[in-house]
Amino acid sequence: MTVYLVRHSKAVLSHPSGDAFRPLSDEGRQRALDLARLTAARGMDPDLIVSSPYARALATAEIFTAQRPGMTPRPSSVLLPESEFQEAYEELLSWEAEGFQRVALFTHNPFVSGFCAFLAETHPRRDYTFHTPTVACLEFSGRPAPGQGHLSWILGPPASR
Repeated sequence: MTVYLVRHSKAVLSHPSGDAFRPLSDEGRQRALDLARLTAARGMDPDLIVSSPYARALATAEIFTAQRPGMTPRPSSVLLPESEFQEAYEELLSWEAEGFQRVALFTHNPFVSGFCAFLAETHPRRDYTFHTPTVACLEFSGRPAPGQGHLSWILGPPASR
């Protein structure tokens, strides 16, 4: 199984209705589009896209899905900034049981950095920093398990590379 962990792109600083409603900035939309193209060229081809229901994560996911006709992001509350790793992991296993083998998860910090560390092979010097936006590709031999994901690549915005 392949899991793509995606931190949303750059959002505006605030929204009158609260944090969950912050949209992408113009710069964020362009960064997401650039990264979607770069990761597609790198072979990112998910068969399921799941997103936090927050506006900035959904908008980033929609930019990535625009290149995949017929695919729409599936919202999930297990991808919120404060989500529990075990709960998200159990949901990942349910998607795998549904037959999905290449799952892209659009989410937030601090969750995404911690979830990457939770799933990835132990690398004591590895820093799983996710700028806006960043995509990490974790590959598993068979069923995903904590600490068993091989980090194939991680790509972020040009300023963070």
